[in-house]
Amino acid sequence: MLTRTLSNTRRSGRRRFGVGVLLALGGLGVSGAPAAAIVVEGMNSMPLPLGVEGHIGSWNGSSGVPVGPHWLITAKHTGGFVPLFFIMNGHWHTAVEIRDHPTLDLRMVRVAEAFPGWHRIATGVANGDPCVLGGWGVTAGAPLPGGNGYTWGGPHGETWGANRVYSSSTAMLGVRFDAPGTGDAVPYEAMFAVNDSGGGLFTWGVDGQLELAAIAVSVSGFGQATYGQMGYAIRLEPVRDWIMAVADPSLPMLSSVIAPRESSLGAGWTLAASAALLAGVAGLGRRRR
Repeated sequence: MLTRTLSNTRRSGRRRFGVGVLLALGGLGVSGAPAAAIVVEGMNSMPLPLGVEGHIGSWNGSSGVPVGPHWLITAKHTGGFVPLFFIMNGHWHTAVEIRDHPTLDLRMVRVAEAFPGWHRIATGVANGDPCVLGGWGVTAGAPLPGGNGYTWGGPHGETWGANRVYSSSTAMLGVRFDAPGTGDAVPYEAMFAVNDSGGGLFTWGVDGQLELAAIAVSVSGFGQATYGQMGYAIRLEPVRDWIMAVADPSLPMLSSVIAPRESSLGAGWTLAASAALLAGVAGLGRRRR
């Protein structure tokens, strides 16, 4: 059923599939609980179709997504410092440089050891587009009373789920956690949870691979994923030039020297600071696939 769903989601020459997280967005005037781990309807991680590559990892107890051979992007409020490790597919990558966006809740981290793969930045994402959510946060622990969603009580681990873009603006993409058989619910319907901050909201490229559309930052509730809950992620298309000026694999690295942690926190950091504390609460646990 999942394969058929994916093959029928071509829209304007592009297939799209999604995952959502509501972020506490520094500099955007959006507040809410920090994004945690992916909670998936049915409590099982969505298997990616054969031949599709998904690259997400664990950064400072939260999540991050590679966007170049030596660079990952995450949410600024997840914290972290040089020489912390980014862990992906069982491999440890040593952080050697950190660059923060001057106003948004976005952070880029350069690592010494090259990634086996990374994601392009998606463009033209619109309401109704299918998307995929990926993160390293907590998972579903148990169904809520009355079958109205799930607790955030499960272990940490690389987890994937699906959704549709419910709202879009220049700065943000939003998704809604729909109950099975209602609204825009899809197989493996998912919502971000704690420590999914820095994880990805992905859509489908013309070649059938996942493209990174947004970085998860917050959810509208906390402690549980209730049907109707909203998740938000910072849209990357408007800052693609900033990302690629740093991560473009065709450009030489500006420095091989280990850089100090960036101290520019940008506007709205008070909101993100409370999220940062929550982003690290379950950082030492291990998640299931």
